[in-house]
Amino acid sequence: MLTTENTLNDFTYVRTQFSGLKTTIIKYKEAIYEIRKEYMCLDCQTDIEIVVYKAGVTTDKLSKFFSDCVSEALCPSCSTGTDKSIAGAAENLMLLIN
Repeated sequence: MLTTENTLNDFTYVRTQFSGLKTTIIKYKEAIYEIRKEYMCLDCQTDIEIVVYKAGVTTDKLSKFFSDCVSEALCPSCSTGTDKSIAGAAENLMLLIN
């Protein structure tokens, strides 16, 4: 596992990489501000970057949905069987989850 840490003003960026999964945790002072995951979807072979958690933005249901996508290594479209050619599919999924 490869881990790097950088600090800029009051933000700390901790980036880990393990077996194709990259995780970035952004902290503001001591509190977690954002968690991002980067991986390749096993179904459509697309590189995905998902914000799994963002303080004050994501709900528990939305964070759970994105965490499930990451654990299955599927993008949100493949995970739900949504056609990627539909404009705004990701936005519609977020509205349904919230």
